[in-house]
This record gives sequence, structure tokens and C-alpha cells, in this order.
Amino acid sequence: MNASYYDGSACHLDFVQWATDPVWGKLHEIEKTKLIDADLPFLTRQLSQEKFQLLLLNGTGIMEAYENYLGGKLTEVPLSDPGRLKLFAGTSAEGLKVVGWNINLQTSRGVWNREIDQIGAAVKLAEREMPQLV
Repeated sequence: MNASYYDGSACHLDFVQWATDPVWGKLHEIEKTKLIDADLPFLTRQLSQEKFQLLLLNGTGIMEAYENYLGGKLTEVPLSDPGRLKLFAGTSAEGLKVVGWNINLQTSRGVWNREIDQIGAAVKLAEREMPQLV
């Protein structure tokens, strides 16, 4: 599958639908909890009503939120030469394929091409062989 924002076959979803100032990582836990509590029903409805085929989770924080708030379960996928990259896969209760990784791509400095290639390979593998990964 080739997904693209341009042809409408891909979309970006945020766990919380509001931009924050300060940025998420600098908010107090009580502020984060209030935002999550307010927005979780909306995200849950999106994930259950839309016809998503694959959910990608970019970074440890969102993988933890997926498991803690949405009840998802992710299993680490063994890599032959992982370096600092850890990959995880799972399937939601609705049968949605889920792949996540520990490195937040937009905020991490020094993300190597090899790590990006590994993430791409994991996504392709998930598309083909998800039942065998979990």
C-alpha cells in the first residue's frame, strides 16, 4: 500500500486534537489528563468509525498512551540489528493493524537513514504479515 496525504489515502491523527502552548511535553500532568479526558471519546469514535487499515504510532509517549487509554497491546518485534530503534506491533480490538516505534521522528536529533529504513520495512511487514507478528 502506498499511502499519501495528497491523494487522501493517509491522514494524521493526534491523541489530543488541540495544539498546546507550552508544547505537550512541558504541560503539567493535570493539564494533560484534562485534555485527554476531554478528547478521548472523539479519538475513539474516529478509530472505530473510519476505515483505517493501519495505525502508526510515532514515539514511546504515544505508544504508552495507546496502551493506557485505548487498551491496545503492542509486542516488540525482534530486529536483527536494532541499534537504538525498537519496533512494536499489534492489532486493535477492531482488527486495525498497529505499528509503533520508540524514536519520535520529528523531535529526535540524529535519526539515521538506517532507522527510517527499518521503520519502513516494519510497516511493510505489518501490511503483509500482521497475524504472525503478534
